Amino acid sequence: MSNNAVDFRVQGFKELKDALKNLPDKVKKSKLVSVQKKAVKPLIMSAKRNTPIREGDLSDSIKAFTGRSKDFAIVHVGHQEGSGKSPDGFYGYWVHEGSGGRQEGKQRKPASKHFDKAVAEKGDGVVNNIIDEAWNLIKKEF
Repeated sequence: MSNNAVDFRVQGFKELKDALKNLPDKVKKSKLVSVQKKAVKPLIMSAKRNTPIREGDLSDSIKAFTGRSKDFAIVHVGHQEGSGKSPDGFYGYWVHEGSGGRQEGKQRKPASKHFDKAVAEKGDGVVNNIIDEAWNLIKKEF
């Protein structure tokens, strides 16, 4: 959503990557998706806390959901669009980045930057959680 780059330093990543190569592909993808979904829960809770209160349904739309890749275990965290049902995260981008102000007399809504705040609060912990959970997975599988 925003162009803010986040840098993480991870120790032992090469060893983890090598160990994950030994897992069967089907096991690897499904297990790594569940590892990531579990690890991002603190980030989701932080983003929900930082979402403006006037946008109650919007905070309910913040979820971890899988990417479309058939080959990689990808989990996204964000406002998930619904199929017309509440909560629908369609407007999440505008709340995060700010909106309006182009028409005469319309007030621009300020950006909430709730995901930026969540990453600043919980980003390091999420990366560490993913690493720890992945190691636990490897210990369980072998």
